[in-house]
Amino acid sequence: AKILLDSWYRTLKGFCILIEAEWCEFGHKFLDRNNDRNSDDFSPVFLQFLDAIHSIRATRPNHFEFNEELLLYLANAVYS
Repeated sequence: AKILLDSWYRTLKGFCILIEAEWCEFGHKFLDRNNDRNSDDFSPVFLQFLDAIHSIRATRPNHFEFNEELLLYLANAVYS
């Protein structure tokens, strides 16, 4: 909701801080949730988050300081 309500989170710096605060500092288990499809912990929720951001950005690209290349970079980083 922050990205919709506060335009600062649609800047590159704001989006990075949003990910850090809501995902990294919260303790999201990137490795467990994204890499082993046979694991009980598998749940690509971060990828779904990136997809949601992509969909929002597609409707109003001029309101975002970053583009889909950043989203693809983050998705690739999670799976590498």
